[in-house]
Amino acid sequence: MTTAVHALARRVATAFSVAGLAAGLALVAPATAEADPGVTVSCESVGQMRFSPGVQLFPLPQHIMFDGQTGTCDDNSGVGIRAASLSADFKGVVISCEAGGFDTGSGTGTITWVLEDGSVVQSTVELEFSHNVGPLVAISGTITSGLFTGHTFSSSYTTDLFGGAGKCTLHIPFGGFKEATFEGQFSID
Repeated sequence: MTTAVHALARRVATAFSVAGLAAGLALVAPATAEADPGVTVSCESVGQMRFSPGVQLFPLPQHIMFDGQTGTCDDNSGVGIRAASLSADFKGVVISCEAGGFDTGSGTGTITWVLEDGSVVQSTVELEFSHNVGPLVAISGTITSGLFTGHTFSSSYTTDLFGGAGKCTLHIPFGGFKEATFEGQFSID
């Protein structure tokens, strides 16, 4: 073979290598790229809320931690999401047993997404309590980094904090009500 033929063969081999690498990267891109506008993902969400220093009869600012379990998702994004969990941290949210609800407050959260292939990716969310009426809690926000950056987060939960006759006030002699379950769903639009 001549030198020109060897050079042409090397260029063709390099082109095929670059094309193969690009195709491989394209297959991984949906797990790390932002989703297209107009997509929706809705996930079941259950877990524990923890309160510090503890909900009392009189209003106190609370540090609230959400610790969600992994729940199944309905994915219309094309990313291939199978399940997700939400953890969140709020500081300075005023709550009391007598008021029967949460005041406004903001915090940050992490959504851990489980994809169909078993891999895990995350999103960071800036959150705010939207409203609370009795046991119903709504939290909204915006995804600030990770999967679905820029998309809107919304959620609706029921909590057993105020459920039953005196459930909240029953714990007051022991430092206040410190833990409650939550159940509901969250979605990304």
